[in-house]
Amino acid sequence: MTSDHDMLWRRCTLLGRVLLPLVDQESWRQARRHETLQFRGIDTVVGERMIEIFAALAAQAVALDTSLSAAEFDERGTALRAERPR
Repeated sequence: MTSDHDMLWRRCTLLGRVLLPLVDQESWRQARRHETLQFRGIDTVVGERMIEIFAALAAQAVALDTSLSAAEFDERGTALRAERPR
C-alpha cells in the first residue's frame, strides 16, 4: 500500500510533467527555453527534466505547508529559526 506521502509525490511529479506543455502553447517559449539551456551548457532533455522536478518539489512543498495547521506551521518555523546558526 502506498503512503500518503508517496501518493502526493506522484501527483506532484505528474503536475510537473504537465506544466511545460501548457507553457509551450506559445511556441516562442519553448524555443527561448531551449536557447537558454544551451547557452548555460545544459542538455535540453536534462534541463527540461530538472524543470519538471523543481516544479514537483515546489508543488509538494506548497501541499505540505497547506496541510499544516497554523500552530504546526508556527512551531516548525520557530524550530527552524532556532537551528539556524547566527
